[in-house]
Amino acid sequence: MKKIILLTALSIYGQCIFAQHYIPTGEGSVIKFSIKNFGLNVSGSFKGAKGKIYFNPANISLSFFNISVNAATINTSNSSRDGHLKKGEYFDVENFPDLDFLSAKISNSIKPGILFMEGTIKIKGVVKNIS
Repeated sequence: MKKIILLTALSIYGQCIFAQHYIPTGEGSVIKFSIKNFGLNVSGSFKGAKGKIYFNPANISLSFFNISVNAATINTSNSSRDGHLKKGEYFDVENFPDLDFLSAKISNSIKPGILFMEGTIKIKGVVKNIS
């Protein structure tokens, strides 16, 4: 019985060694994105992510992301476009300052080293499922 308890404890300990908890530091955190707009790829970023991230490579299904970022920090390397995106017809940063994401499921994809994530994103008070 003692051996079973010891093996169970060592197994849990082994999983905890590889599991990692992250709390984004805000100022040092960046979320990058790329979209297609009028047939052109547009890249950009948001700064100051807040929330919690738990990543367990030994058991991906236990991992999760609960992240929020300030929409006003958008940067697409075009200040005119950034100003337009902050207005009411897009992010409406005055009334809805944060963009929120909560993962629901994380799994391995067909390609090694690539993960597939499903969750909900909240923009301007509207919640949608994404993957």
